[in-house]
Order: sequence, then structure tokens, then C-alpha cells
Amino acid sequence: MTSASARQHFLLPWTIQEREDPVLEFDHAEGVYFYDGQGRRYLDFLAQLFNVNLGHGNKRVIAAIQRQAERDCCVSPQFLTHERIALAEALAKRTPGQMSKCFFVNSGSEADDQALIMARLITGRPKVFAKYRSFHGTTFGGLSVGGDHRRAAIEPGLAGAIHFFDPYCYRCDFGKKYPECNIHCLDALERQLQLENPATVAAIVVEPVTGAAGGFPLPDGYLPRLRQLCDKYGILLIADEVITGFGRTGAWFGVDHEAIAPDMLVLAKGLTSGYVPMGAVVVSERIAQHFETKMLPLGSTYAAHPLACAAALVPLQVLILG
Repeated sequence: MTSASARQHFLLPWTIQEREDPVLEFDHAEGVYFYDGQGRRYLDFLAQLFNVNLGHGNKRVIAAIQRQAERDCCVSPQFLTHERIALAEALAKRTPGQMSKCFFVNSGSEADDQALIMARLITGRPKVFAKYRSFHGTTFGGLSVGGDHRRAAIEPGLAGAIHFFDPYCYRCDFGKKYPECNIHCLDALERQLQLENPATVAAIVVEPVTGAAGGFPLPDGYLPRLRQLCDKYGILLIADEVITGFGRTGAWFGVDHEAIAPDMLVLAKGLTSGYVPMGAVVVSERIAQHFETKMLPLGSTYAAHPLACAAALVPLQVLILG
């Protein structure tokens, strides 16, 4: 069977379909390797999509999923279960600052989108700022807010999505050099906020290390000053840690390198090591208290899926205990 005929009824993501022929047929995987249909072995440098943190075929994750499937694998998201309670408690302990509650969803894209909605609900403000070189998922909201070129497909997109220039020190958009610039791009961001009226800005969302839109870190000192800027104008800071979470940068989370706490932490990928689809928004105590007395109009059938919760507990244990 040719690659083109094999994908006759299958749409590939992020691409013009015919340009991808021939498409690699994935057969099986073990550890850091995967194999195609012809038995050829590949070293999985990308960990599929930056998510298989524990490698392929991890026996502990598989056993946890099997045990949970035997117990129950279909539970409404409106019930408490042992694994949901345990996972939320474990994440609240490991996330920075006073982050106290978790809202579970099914992917990183969905988690980003839900965080954006929460920010608007909490602040009553319509605008969200994000870097030009950023990617925050493929929902309508995520594509609109992300600066990645894929946003062109749905423009004009979400009203209130505003983009600002990156701390891109390799080729600075302002023609300056770090650290002599004193992170001039943050001064430019503040001026842009002032011109947009900061009282209309709900949140600023950033990746601690830019992932799909370039693969570069924020310069030292950027995040603490961004935190101060958000506090100055009452703007929520959302850290998109879908890629950078769970040890991928050498710390639990990318924001830990600068010892700052966002208002919301967006997680996915390494959360379950990719074994079961799952995302999460971990929120500060202030945000959690807001929804104690006000409606949270969000949710989905498979949120906090029992198999995903069981799978997610294993990578956390591995990172803690080895």
C-alpha cells in the first residue's frame, strides 16, 4: 500500500496534504526508539511532540492505566474520584507560589483556550497580549492569540488578541544587544499597554521558553519584570508550560528558573508523558476563590478522564522519586 492510498481517509495536521507524501508509518516503539512498518529503527529525538518524557512503553505508566481501566474508565467530570483528588493535590504541591486548584481538560490547546476565557471572566476585560513568536494551540482562541504564522488561517480571529515584540535577542527587533539594552522590549511592551489602555487588558500569556515558534529562551530577568508589569496594571500572567513543564528545562517548570509565580499555569504533554490525552490549568488561590461564588461555565465530557489521571500520577512520582 502506498503512503497516499494509506491516508486516503485521513487528514494530517498542520500541513498541505500532498506535500507530506510519503508519510512515515509508525509501527511500534520502545524506550527512546520507534520503528516503522518496514522494521527500520529511529532515535526519537523529538519525543514525538515534546511529550513522551518517560520514553515509549514505560511499564509503570501502562500498569497504572490497566489498573484504572479495570476499576473504572468512564466517570463524569462532575464526580470526585481518588485519582482526580490525588493528581490535583500533587500538582498543587509542585506548582510555584500560591497555586491551589486544577481545572483538567483534554489537551494543551484546550487548556490555553480555557485559561484565556477564565482571564476574561475574572477581570471583565476583553484583551489578551501574546508575543509575535508564540504558539498557544489550535483552538480559535489559541490560534488568534498565538503569534505563530498559522494564525493567518483564521484571521481576523478573536477580537482583543494583541501581539507584542519578543525578547528575541538573536535578532533583536529593536536593533539592540542584551544585556546592555536593559530588556528594552519590556519598556516597549509597557508603552504598548498604555496605548491600548491597560484597564482593557485581561492577561499576558508567555511561554518561558518559546517552543514551536522558534525554540529560544526568555533572557534572564525578563519574567520577574513582566510579573511586576502585570501587577502594576492588574493584568493576569499566564505561563504556557505545555512544552516546558515537568522537567524539560531542568526544573519542574520553566518559571521556576526565575522564581516567579504566574496567575495561571497551562499544562499538557509531559503531564501524562503523552500516554493519554490530558491538559490542565492550575490557578492561583485568588482565581480559585473567584469561582467559589461565581459560575464557571467551562467543562467537557472527558475532562479529568480517569485513565489520564492515573497515567499522570506516574510521571510525577518518577520526577520526585526517580
